[in-house]
Amino acid sequence: MASDSTDTDRYPVYLGLWTNWSRGQVLGLTLTLRRQEANLLIAFTAFFIAFIATRFWRIVCFAFHRLYAKATPQNAVYHQRQAILRNSSTPEGGILQLVWLAWANRDRGDRFTPLLMAIVALFCISAFTAAGGLSSQISTAVGTEVLIRSLNCGKFILLSPSKAEMIDNAANYAQQCYSTSTAGTLDCGRFVTKKLTSSVDDRAMCPFKEKMCRSTSKNLRIDSGYISSHEHFGINSPDEFFVRQILHCAPITTTGYTSQRNTSIGNFTLYHYGSVIATPGWLDYVHAAKSIESQYANKSTVISTSDFRPISSIQREDADVTLVFLSAEGVLHSAPSTDEWYRVSPTAANLSEGINSTINTITVYLPLEPASPIGCAKQYQFCHGDIHNCGLLASWVDALSSAARLFNTTAFYSRSNNNSGSSFSYFIAGFTTYQSAPIGELLAQLGPASLASKSSLASSIQGPLPSNQWQLDVTRWWDISMASLQAAYLGMSYYNPPDPSLLKYRTNFTSEAFRKLCNSQKIRSNQYTSFSVFGLLFTYIAGLFIILVSYLLEPISQILYRKWGYRKFAHLEWNAITTLQLQRLAHEQLGFGTWSKGTAEIPLTEAGDLLGCLDISNPDHPLLYPPEQQYRQTLNEGNVDGDSPQNPIAGEAPQLPVIASSAIELGTEANNVQQSDCTETENIFWAASQFEASPNSGGFLPARIERVSVEEAPE
Repeated sequence: MASDSTDTDRYPVYLGLWTNWSRGQVLGLTLTLRRQEANLLIAFTAFFIAFIATRFWRIVCFAFHRLYAKATPQNAVYHQRQAILRNSSTPEGGILQLVWLAWANRDRGDRFTPLLMAIVALFCISAFTAAGGLSSQISTAVGTEVLIRSLNCGKFILLSPSKAEMIDNAANYAQQCYSTSTAGTLDCGRFVTKKLTSSVDDRAMCPFKEKMCRSTSKNLRIDSGYISSHEHFGINSPDEFFVRQILHCAPITTTGYTSQRNTSIGNFTLYHYGSVIATPGWLDYVHAAKSIESQYANKSTVISTSDFRPISSIQREDADVTLVFLSAEGVLHSAPSTDEWYRVSPTAANLSEGINSTINTITVYLPLEPASPIGCAKQYQFCHGDIHNCGLLASWVDALSSAARLFNTTAFYSRSNNNSGSSFSYFIAGFTTYQSAPIGELLAQLGPASLASKSSLASSIQGPLPSNQWQLDVTRWWDISMASLQAAYLGMSYYNPPDPSLLKYRTNFTSEAFRKLCNSQKIRSNQYTSFSVFGLLFTYIAGLFIILVSYLLEPISQILYRKWGYRKFAHLEWNAITTLQLQRLAHEQLGFGTWSKGTAEIPLTEAGDLLGCLDISNPDHPLLYPPEQQYRQTLNEGNVDGDSPQNPIAGEAPQLPVIASSAIELGTEANNVQQSDCTETENIFWAASQFEASPNSGGFLPARIERVSVEEAPE
């Protein structure tokens, strides 16, 4: 399989055949081409489908012609409809002729007879027009999904400077590609899925004991649903894994859970929601915040990132608990807010500021407490194969342990040597701290920039906040975390830093299974197009079958007729009313030419035979006239304007041999009408002479009538 890379698409891409496992082994067989070659294939496929439409219409016409064929005498509508079915090459042309036929006979009882075939033609047009449009689905169903060629397949290690860049990139991606209110400039089409959608419940119950939440019904619960390793993360392996994450957060009360402590560096408020490990040992508080006065004096902060043991009121056996504390750190509010996390005082405070030796007083609002906590419970669930084969919805460790049995391993991190365990280990690697950004990590990296409220923060003055601002902040954290997960697997598969020295902060995978998965990472690229091989094969095989049937129908009918006389009249009528055979029938019945091959595709005359010419003396009703040389000379002498020859009004009629019996009948006919209308007598005589000159006419036939003089007629 070849690869290709361009300046506009920095990831090298596989060109050729591969299996897209998100669509299955059969439907997932995929062909990736460059955009130029893909456009040619799409255009050729559309042309091929248009050709199939004409051949399918041929089959339809053959079938209905056979259905309608009758050996008994029929009216003109029957014969005209049969002729249309035999000679229309496309459903578009057929429907026009059939509609015109119905319209021309609109005052007759059989005016609706051609409409059924017109409806069938319309159905063919609609079906193949839709098929032509849907032919693009051969590519768009797979779209721009391509496989990349791996480079430096591995993961980041401790103290990697690339982690900060990864979190910043995830924050930018979430801002522009997850937000519905921001028109971003980033390429949001790189990952196989633009964003990982989640269900948000902003009226959730308290995730802890009710006494711990400031509200019992206005809390936030975000559920990712089942995220697929195939469709959402682009891991193109035969094994498919699912992960579900739930984040349940609420502002928690501080009443009864704080204490004050004076130290040599200032006064602190301690928050007793559990204990944390520190250098001296376990501490009986989880966070220490400077007093409000101190925060506005020097804007310093105390950050604790240690794990903790929560108190029973907020402990969850089935989830990981995180506490996030918000401190103003010198930020002033321009308006009060009822948000349960920001807790801005409704009482105004006056702030003096000097500008060009002028003292101005502005009204601001301060927070009610030194720090305000939010408590979040995070749950995970892992599934193998489908969403019905899952482990427990629990904390990270418990979720992995309960899912271990699904992957034929006893270790929760799935270090099995079999393919399933290796694939799952690769899947889990994307959730590690150094590949993606859990909420705690992104808060430590982004700090105040992680808050959605920063969009209305300027010069330490916070603009007005809605009552659900904390929910907007938590939703932003969630989006950044999801965006970092999307990027994690692409980052594991391909890493090409501008500074090669950064490679020392990365360890490459040595497992052959992991390296194979790195080479099975999907992305989207507009420089290439991927086609469903199943769709291509189905289109071309079905099309070739229709074409083959359309060309075999007539030879098969010929064999059945020759050997067993099957449907003799229908077969001969089909052969006899082609355009050229209809022409033969018209001329031969009038005695013009000696014909052969009366059922072949091309009928023939004897060498030197001349056929009838078109008489346009009546432009609304053209007829055929005989080809005799003397008659042509007479016509040419009267054609003084250089137009088509016209029949003479008077003059010497061509001398044609007339058999005796015909002359007697002719004379009788002439005598019957001579006294009433001489012109009419002349017309009848000339018509009779013309037809009796042909030994094949079989008698007088009602054909064209010309004016000639009776006196000049042959005796």
